[in-house]
Amino acid sequence: MLGSVEEGLALLTEGLAAYRATGALLFLPNFLRLLAECYRRAGQPTEGLKHLDEAARHIDATQARYDEAEMYRVRGELLIAVDDPVVAEASLRQAIAVTRRQSARLWELRAATSLTCLWRDQGKRWPD
Repeated sequence: MLGSVEEGLALLTEGLAAYRATGALLFLPNFLRLLAECYRRAGQPTEGLKHLDEAARHIDATQARYDEAEMYRVRGELLIAVDDPVVAEASLRQAIAVTRRQSARLWELRAATSLTCLWRDQGKRWPD
């Protein structure tokens, strides 16, 4: 986050490998999301999407949904980066839907901000 993307990517990859070696699973979707965000910053959004696919599989398998909304938000950001605005918008809307089910106002604000940035870039406005 401080600008050393390649160093951060290496540290996250190493840390994730060490975490997996313990056999722990609780925070795996969170760590995969952080890694995906780092890949976006490194200009490798397709690689980031692969890690989010794994996070989604883990969330579905365990039903531990604490990081689900952020996963959809980051997926939307990555899809914007690969120039797929239609699917990106759907992912951001899914993030907002999840936050509303979970009453997670902070995560809802983040997802709504990402969605409005997408719309701004497309010349759209928030619907009345």
